[in-house]
Amino acid sequence: KSAEAIPYFLEARRVIAKGWGKDHPALGWVLTSLGSAYLEQKRSGQALAVLEEALVRIAKEPDPEALGQTRFALARAHAALGHRTQARDFARAAVEAYLAAQGTHDKPIAKINKWLAAHP
Repeated sequence: KSAEAIPYFLEARRVIAKGWGKDHPALGWVLTSLGSAYLEQKRSGQALAVLEEALVRIAKEPDPEALGQTRFALARAHAALGHRTQARDFARAAVEAYLAAQGTHDKPIAKINKWLAAHP
C-alpha cells in the first residue's frame, strides 16, 4: 500500500513546491506522509531525510498535531537506524506536541507511550 502511495506523495511535493514554493508549510504534511511511507518500505535513510525536511516546514507554522506526527515518524526512523537517544527524544517531543494540541489525542499518545516502552 505504501509503495503505491509514494509516487503520489512525490507528485504532490512537486506540485506544491511549484505552485506555492519550496518553503511552503503545506509541504510538511506531504513530506511526513512520504517519510512514513518510506519507513513502511524499510527505507529508513530516505525516510529520515524527508522527515527532517518536513519538520523544518511544519515548524514555520506550528501545528501541534502535525508536529506530533512528524516527530513520532522521526523517532521511528532514528530507531530503525540505531539512533536510540534521538529516537526516544523525538518520541517524547511528539507526546509533548500532542499534549499542546487542542482536542483529545489519547490514541496517538498511547501509541507513542507503548512504542517508548518497547524501545528502552
